[in-house]
Amino acid sequence: MKIAKKLLALALAGTMVAFAGCGSTGPSWVARSGEDTVTAGTYQYFLINSYSTAVNLVADPYSDVLEQEIEGVPASNWIADESLMAVQRMLAVKNQYAERGMTLTDEEQDQIDSYTENQWTVYRDFLGDNGVSEDDLRAYYANNYMTNSLFFQMYGAGGEQEVGEEEIRSYFDENYINSNYLVCPKFDPETYNNLDEAGLAAARAEAEGYYNRALAGENFDDILADWEQANYTEEELASHTHDEEGAHDMVVPKTTTYVPEVFLQQVSEAEVGVPIFFEDDFYYYVAVRKDLTGPVADSTYESARTSILLALRSEDFIALCDQWISQMEIELNQEALDTYTPDRLNLEALLGNSSSSEETAGSLSLSAVEGESESSASASDAGEESSESSSEATDGESGSGTSDGSSSDNAGE
Repeated sequence: MKIAKKLLALALAGTMVAFAGCGSTGPSWVARSGEDTVTAGTYQYFLINSYSTAVNLVADPYSDVLEQEIEGVPASNWIADESLMAVQRMLAVKNQYAERGMTLTDEEQDQIDSYTENQWTVYRDFLGDNGVSEDDLRAYYANNYMTNSLFFQMYGAGGEQEVGEEEIRSYFDENYINSNYLVCPKFDPETYNNLDEAGLAAARAEAEGYYNRALAGENFDDILADWEQANYTEEELASHTHDEEGAHDMVVPKTTTYVPEVFLQQVSEAEVGVPIFFEDDFYYYVAVRKDLTGPVADSTYESARTSILLALRSEDFIALCDQWISQMEIELNQEALDTYTPDRLNLEALLGNSSSSEETAGSLSLSAVEGESESSASASDAGEESSESSSEATDGESGSGTSDGSSSDNAGE
């Protein structure tokens, strides 16, 4: 059974303009420092990233983004400013990487090349229409890799400003929740049609029955077992075991987008061990909040360490990058900045491209640090590795990964 997902469409109204003059015929570089240069194509890639972020920050993402404001600044200016700052941070990272005597190994370069090739295969037409070449994309991912390395050299285990275990664990305890739950749908699982009044009444009565048993003190695992018998097929029952402690535990960040907001709110506010009953447009829920202990919680903590470290120190790292920038001489190409502007992006190709690339789990890029969702090179060889063995909560199918360090056995699905 799947909870209906709300898809945020990328608002492109008013931005379907040609990209004439923004390809190879325009200025070839945007910024440089010493022997390092950021090409116009890489800058345009940053513009695309910043535009994607802007879509989620404007008041109405379904209207023309560039006609709106972000934090009191015209969105077009905000996008350009963010992109220019990303360019300067890119140069700062390259400079620091060299000053510290750090170099990409052949294995790391192979990973960057492989990732670039994969992304280029998917987005070749869209990126090409926006003046971004495969080499521009490779430079972007290589710099992300360098950024990851510097970040973990600074804050990771044995780093210059290592973040202690106590601080990481404290963040986990404050920002993650563990629960068991079950759901009774307000729709027909076979047809996905909404239930009529009688069907809704029956679904509510079923959920309230489980809830009342939980209130009476019955073991929630036993209640879940009965729920499974009533809702799982024979094949599902045969493949679903309760051999491990906490087999039904679902541990997720309080801010995850993989779980309905009403679920996060209700469980976050609940007392540990006290059953709760609530509903949304799709389900009746019965849940019990649990302590952050047990195998699933422990596994989630280990897999989420990198995400937590990013949450704790990303702002510090950005400030450090900006400090590096202040100590550098960076030449900006004003002609290029005037030529490559947000209003000249050609985003129409996005409408016909349903593929998406998620941020590699545990990775940190300049754009990722700044809150963007663009893909970045893996940080697995940058001092930390995060093996996100999590599954999409309330989706009813185990094994689908999330990028926020959450784990679930999909008990109530």
